[in-house]
Amino acid sequence: KKFTIIHRSFPSRPKACALGWSVWLLSTRTPPQLQLLFEQRDSTKVMGHVLQVTLGEDNLGTGIPVYNCVVDYVVEGEVEPLQIRKVFSTNKLIEEGFANVEVLVLTSDPTTAILMDDFLEQKREQEAQDSPSIAYLALTYFIGTILIGTSIVGGILAILRLENQ
Repeated sequence: KKFTIIHRSFPSRPKACALGWSVWLLSTRTPPQLQLLFEQRDSTKVMGHVLQVTLGEDNLGTGIPVYNCVVDYVVEGEVEPLQIRKVFSTNKLIEEGFANVEVLVLTSDPTTAILMDDFLEQKREQEAQDSPSIAYLALTYFIGTILIGTSIVGGILAILRLENQ
């Protein structure tokens, strides 16, 4: 048997990659986040007692170490004060001790709480993510449209080339 090597060039490959780039370009634009839950509802700040701190991984499985803290805090209930024990995950090292963390608690549901440091950090991140300018959005969508169009034209040309062979 005689084998022949057929060399085919695929000029549509760079054009097909354009679709991937345009998807990536559009996916980097994240929609603005909703306001934090604790800003929308009535909340109060209480002092918490850190009972135990352990090192663990984040819930997303990225391997980023987090500190899991068991915190006791007391809120005023309708009849008597409620003592609540909750586990918080944070990226800041917190030492065990009496009344050494601030906890932001929803007044309507005292079991919904967040460490004050984490709340302030989330608020700073939200403020840092200002919405991009109209010029940036227009440029992004224009480039995305060009890349998508190039991908479509490249796909059509590849199909026509395959039909001719």
